[in-house]
Amino acid sequence: MSEEWSVKELTRDNIEVIAQQLGIPVERINDDVISDIVYSVRKGVDAALENWGEIVRLAIRESVPDKDEDEGV
Repeated sequence: MSEEWSVKELTRDNIEVIAQQLGIPVERINDDVISDIVYSVRKGVDAALENWGEIVRLAIRESVPDKDEDEGV
């Protein structure tokens, strides 16, 4: 997806827009599909929150240069 977007609430409209961006016809997005998507997103968010500390550690390691890099070694 080339367009950046963010949502604070997952709605049917959000899902339909993303489906269209993926080339999936909106007609294929029924209530069962919506339920599956919401479940999968919740699982992903829950897993991310459980590992939040590790995610922050990795972000810090990637963002802060090594001491050797600071000294030009």
